[in-house]
Amino acid sequence: MKTFVSAVAVLAVAGVASASTYGPGPGGALVDFAGGVPGVFTSVLNISDNGGIIGDISVELLALSHTWGGDLQISLTSPAGTMLDLVNRVGFTGSGFGDSSDYGADYTFANGGADLWAAFAAAGAADIVPGGVYAATGALNASVDLSAFAGENINGDWTLTITDFAGGDTGSLGGWTLNATIPTPGAVSLLGLAGLAAVRRRR
Repeated sequence: MKTFVSAVAVLAVAGVASASTYGPGPGGALVDFAGGVPGVFTSVLNISDNGGIIGDISVELLALSHTWGGDLQISLTSPAGTMLDLVNRVGFTGSGFGDSSDYGADYTFANGGADLWAAFAAAGAADIVPGGVYAATGALNASVDLSAFAGENINGDWTLTITDFAGGDTGSLGGWTLNATIPTPGAVSLLGLAGLAAVRRRR
């Protein structure tokens, strides 16, 4: 019975993970489309942590504002070079312009979040899309799975890129944070050894 209890304790620790928030990364004025050239704003967040390998990730954009939000593509690039869209020109169908609703709040992108395209459609022209937690999407509202970052090391330069594909509307970003869950397999090994030692002593 004592051996069984020790094994259960080890399995329980297998689910242990540390959740950390990194940042904020720098904000600033977004760059407008001009002269036929998309405006590109980048912000780099350097992370140096003993946490190691990523299990889960989300990104919060703080005080994002921009009139005609459908102009913007927002992407995140990891230190390993993996680039994923958080959102890509809401409402844009391949010609014309994207949705004319505005950003004007804090927006978090995470797996399992709400439908941002639906939120834009519900907001109406020139109205602010409510802040909240939204699923990441690519061009034409394609689903983006942020677990593609899982297994990569958290350490290094993370780059947020905001590209403006139409002129006449501007905005800014207050900053941004990266939220990551880091599994702790070392704790499992340590507790496993401690549990075995305890069983041996009891014998």
